[in-house]
Amino acid sequence: NVRSTRMGPAGAFGHGVEIQGGRLTVVDSLLVEDSVGGGLLVGEGGGLVEGGEVIVRGTRAATSELDAVGIGVALDGELRVERVLVEDTDGIGLAVENLAVADVDHLELLSSANVGLFATGGSARVYLRSGRVEGVSLPTTRPGGGLGVASQLGAWVDATELVVRDTTGPGLYVPPGGTLDCVDCLIERNGFASALVIGGLARLTGGWIRESVCNARGGGVGVFGWTLDDTEMQTVLQLEGVEISDHEGPGVYLRGIGSYTLTVVSSSKGPP
Repeated sequence: NVRSTRMGPAGAFGHGVEIQGGRLTVVDSLLVEDSVGGGLLVGEGGGLVEGGEVIVRGTRAATSELDAVGIGVALDGELRVERVLVEDTDGIGLAVENLAVADVDHLELLSSANVGLFATGGSARVYLRSGRVEGVSLPTTRPGGGLGVASQLGAWVDATELVVRDTTGPGLYVPPGGTLDCVDCLIERNGFASALVIGGLARLTGGWIRESVCNARGGGVGVFGWTLDDTEMQTVLQLEGVEISDHEGPGVYLRGIGSYTLTVVSSSKGPP
């Protein structure tokens, strides 16, 4: 177990565990608590964490302008474990960037201040077979989105039986270049929209999308597909067998020129 790491006098490091180019096999469980900047960081030349359970708690931002990262996987790094629990992060729960891979049987990201799961850039890949992302809030000292799951700029997230709930911003967010596949997922009680797809590709098969609410930007939309006028990347949105219900705004709202396919989709609004 690793606890209570702090930055040095020069303001560097403070991370709980950092792996560059090596391999860490977790036989049973790894616990990282109360770190600064990053709890568990994997990458910089192909680091690998594999095995059982990884728990990261209480990761704090190094400065008021920067996000902390509970678990960060980047630059050919790999995270291949059975179970991940990240909670109480002052920033991003799990970040997967630039040719990195995260493959997790069961993922729990709880109480993040900005983004629960953030996948971005250079063929980053995330594979989830169950789990939940809950309680994502807005940062108090820097811009942020309160997003549950975000995929952008060449990244791909493939999730099955994932619950995304109680986020101050959209539960699912797919801007240009991002790809998101969700099968039998529950997305509920999200701010502005349960799913916001702007120039990305999202395929939602089965599952439930419900009870989105208005936030400071308005909304309250279940699924919002939007192609911006100033971008060449069209939104691609495919819904099949999804139940959409009980939103403060429209169940499905499509705006701009895009590719929208809805197959056997049930959309209803809650009682007035």
